[in-house]
Amino acid sequence: MTLGLPQSAVVEDGLAQSTLQNALFSLPLIPNAEHIIVVTEAFHLPRSWASYRWAAWELDHPATSVTLVMSEEVRRDPHTGDVRWNIQIRESHAIWFNLARALAYLWRRTTLLIGFTDALSMRNFRPHLLPQSR
Repeated sequence: MTLGLPQSAVVEDGLAQSTLQNALFSLPLIPNAEHIIVVTEAFHLPRSWASYRWAAWELDHPATSVTLVMSEEVRRDPHTGDVRWNIQIRESHAIWFNLARALAYLWRRTTLLIGFTDALSMRNFRPHLLPQSR
């Protein structure tokens, strides 16, 4: 491989349809990894970092750090060399969409754990009654 990285150090899940799915599907393939290096395009770095940190938390994975490596500064058309602006624009929207999706997930999780009315008011919230984590 380029830059001297052995093929045995590369893990690809092959099933993911999103960055978060990629993180959720690939972390179980490396169950004892404490440090993860994610290689992706510059525009995709913030969402990749957030996705891998979220997945490590969600899966109770021991990964303590995520290092991001930029594979290329900007995606270009392979024939003309022009910047592919449609991808840049999509990514600028995707990060906010994923934030909204994460908030919705946390909201749903909270309402399932403590009940909808308690989630709205939080008056009767009793942290000691929540199920203990794994």
